[in-house]
Amino acid sequence: MLTMENACYIQSLCACQNGIRHCSYTASRKHLYVDKNTKIICQGFTGKQAFDLLLDGHVAEYLKISKEVGGDVQKHEDVVHTVLKLERALLVTASQCQQPADNKLSDLLAPISEQIKEVITFWEKNRGSKLFNHLSAVSESIQALCWVAMAPKPGPYVKEMNDAAMFYTN
Repeated sequence: MLTMENACYIQSLCACQNGIRHCSYTASRKHLYVDKNTKIICQGFTGKQAFDLLLDGHVAEYLKISKEVGGDVQKHEDVVHTVLKLERALLVTASQCQQPADNKLSDLLAPISEQIKEVITFWEKNRGSKLFNHLSAVSESIQALCWVAMAPKPGPYVKEMNDAAMFYTN
């Protein structure tokens, strides 16, 4: 039986099922059963609430510091902030609707995809920036926002994008 006391889940939108599906960290919690009806994430948080915590924490710090640094970093941050707002809006929509057909999902993801392309285009056009490694790390990791289209398990994709970003931060 799944309880809030022993649950810590990552959320994924699953293309093969309606609604929101939550997946457990199975490596450490093999005894937990999670199906498409599970509505618990990180001890009671919804996907939107968990994303809001991320936005209010690490992302807010990134946005603040980027403004302080200025220049290319601030310009890049403006584009990144827009894609994060689009992702949040998608999570709100997903929490209120059933899983759309694949062609409708593509329509919902189009604004996020276009904004991610803008982030990457900005990075590619500013290869001469003295903060190119910073721009690179952000541009590589921003692609992790496409996790919503990675069914049924987005975790490996997110890890791959994180690893790509780590290359530029080490």
